[in-house]
Amino acid sequence: MLSNFHVFTLARTGERFKVSKMLLHQSLQDALEEDWRKQLEDFASKSQVLFDPSYCPDDNEVLFIEDYEMPKVIRDLSCQSVAELRKLKQSDLKAGNIKAVIGIAESQNEGPIFMFQKFSRAHILKPGMFFLLERGTLTNLNKHAITLGNKLSAVYRTELRTLYFTNFRATNSFLPLLKYYNEATNVEIKQILTQKFFYTESIDSIFVFLNQWFRREFSILKQSGILDRFEPKEVARISRSFNLEIDTVDNKIVFPNEKKEARNLLVFLNEQLFYGPITGKLFETNSKRVLETQG
Repeated sequence: MLSNFHVFTLARTGERFKVSKMLLHQSLQDALEEDWRKQLEDFASKSQVLFDPSYCPDDNEVLFIEDYEMPKVIRDLSCQSVAELRKLKQSDLKAGNIKAVIGIAESQNEGPIFMFQKFSRAHILKPGMFFLLERGTLTNLNKHAITLGNKLSAVYRTELRTLYFTNFRATNSFLPLLKYYNEATNVEIKQILTQKFFYTESIDSIFVFLNQWFRREFSILKQSGILDRFEPKEVARISRSFNLEIDTVDNKIVFPNEKKEARNLLVFLNEQLFYGPITGKLFETNSKRVLETQG
């Protein structure tokens, strides 16, 4: 059961955050509180999966991070102190840097709960671009207005210090998550490529096409332990079952200098390939869920 419900906006510019309270007429306050209560119930009904950068959640799942460090400007808020925040102004809507609308409420069994809806420029209705139909006649919207979504993007439970969210990239737009999302550094990638598993002709040529995807995959590869548990010749042998051409030199796997071939190798090493059980076609997946079978 939720009580003392309030909503406010979160503007973000880099690592600078600003919060502003949204003043609502009582009828709108009541309607919004009921709507967000239902959204929270729907969000809470989903299965919870510990955040893993390599895991892609289903629609009925949410990811969570324990001991999440909420930005101080939000962490210090309570249902009572929200009333002391500055009011949301037209100039805030014009600035276009609001990243989330946040609901805060008290729960009977725990401390304050923060509920987040992702917000973007697309949620802002600008004068001259939208019209109201009144008594059969269209009239111009003469001030900025906003629309809200019908699903929560994230929930933070202060009692548990745990953040729950449905999508990493969406949530990272309004809350800092990168510290929980490991990307391999240049030094780490060089260490991986120069150890006993790989043979590289030119590390510099590989660094040319390294982007966020490659850094994430190198991090996943490092954490998986595959490079320590398997011999390069064994991995090369297994790759033939997936129609991959993996070359070896001095019992080391040759890491390609071309972006496409390098990507294919990392997808294979991180076990993101599978054969369709019916068609027999080879697919790539970004979900690392282990399939449980009877037997």
